[in-house]
Amino acid sequence: MVKQLRYVIPNLFTISSLFAGLTALHYTAEANFINAAWFVTLSIVLDGLDGKSARLLCATSKFGAEADSFADFVAFGIVPGFLAWQICLKDFSILGMSIFALYVLSGGFRLIRYNLSTKSLKDNPDFQGLPIPAGAAMIASYVLFTEKVFSSFKGQTLFIFITIFASALMVSQVPYVAVNKNNPNKSVRNLMILSILLALTLAIWYFSYVYIIALWIYIIIGLIRYIIQLFQLQKENQSKGINRNV
Repeated sequence: MVKQLRYVIPNLFTISSLFAGLTALHYTAEANFINAAWFVTLSIVLDGLDGKSARLLCATSKFGAEADSFADFVAFGIVPGFLAWQICLKDFSILGMSIFALYVLSGGFRLIRYNLSTKSLKDNPDFQGLPIPAGAAMIASYVLFTEKVFSSFKGQTLFIFITIFASALMVSQVPYVAVNKNNPNKSVRNLMILSILLALTLAIWYFSYVYIIALWIYIIIGLIRYIIQLFQLQKENQSKGINRNV
């Protein structure tokens, strides 16, 4: 009985994350975009607790993984896409619909690719492409940030670019660090944990600012690492070519 109960806790977090996402969908339909962005953010937090509790309790299961993917697709794929649509994409007719579809499909592709991946975090501590919760956070954090700074939504063009950029990052090959207890790179893991704790402390007073700044630091670091890896790969290929010619 106790053994079965430990599987309930992660699933409760999954259900709570999905419920928060559906609540965000409700507020989006009512054009209450601030509350929608807050509930998307809450869903992201609950999704993180889902995975952490499953690993802590040794309660990972195929059912839990599939349920988590379903909840993620709804809360971080459909809901943020619909939020972007309601805020401004609907004003651009077919173009807006295309961007909305691009975001949702990119999020779905990101989840499918992750589920089909045969490599574990022990083999590769990096995510391939931006995780879908971070994609959702790009949209939610911008809504909260502009509301905090301008007391209303601003920067329609920039918001459209962010939505497209989030879609591109999710389907890209850009590596992003997984903050996971199994991550073998302890220095990276500890730095990430320290940064998160600092961000949470500051977030008590300046949440909207810390939210968007911490997210974009994470995104930029991933891009920089990817560029460095490409340069290193190019050098290796050049050196191999030189050795063959010799």
